[in-house]
Amino acid sequence: MPTWDNRIVRVLGLDACPQGWIAVVVDDSTVRAHFVTSVRDIDTLGPVDAVGIDIPIGVPLSGPRACDLAGKA
Repeated sequence: MPTWDNRIVRVLGLDACPQGWIAVVVDDSTVRAHFVTSVRDIDTLGPVDAVGIDIPIGVPLSGPRACDLAGKA
């Protein structure tokens, strides 16, 4: 169960997919997956304390990203 300063928090994780976003909400001991067509639609999932988005920032023109190589090590 996610906690923050000894209180339960509600966390949202997002990952892009071809038609929109997969949104996973974790609160207490519950995990729920949702599909949304736009990041703006996450408001329909209710308030959250933290959001994590899995999306590359700064994709190189050629070759692998340094963070991908480091993650495989």
